[in-house]
Amino acid sequence: RQTWIDRLREDSAQFSRALFKLVTATSSSAAADAAAEATEIRARIFLRLNPTEPEHQAVVSAAEAAIDAALATPFQPDQLRAKRESFLEASRVVLKKEWDRVRTLEGPARKKMLKGR
Repeated sequence: RQTWIDRLREDSAQFSRALFKLVTATSSSAAADAAAEATEIRARIFLRLNPTEPEHQAVVSAAEAAIDAALATPFQPDQLRAKRESFLEASRVVLKKEWDRVRTLEGPARKKMLKGR
């Protein structure tokens, strides 16, 4: 479970970075590369999430909105920044919930392991 959390955190940070690259791209080539990177990372994030959990659905929706803002014509950097922040906030909620779950499960498992010594 901890590995899952670490990978989701890493993918979320990379997705955010790719969106930032879109905002700061100085050429259409750089923007296209950043968009491709963001799309790939978004797919990894989606595959890690449970589509039936509301918090996970919020991450998916926020990522979709960020991609939509990145591809909007005309491009509005402030809109993309806002969507990127919404994505990060939704990701934080999922990561916090999962981290709390790990800590809750870790306590009894650790006690059981120590008791068996």
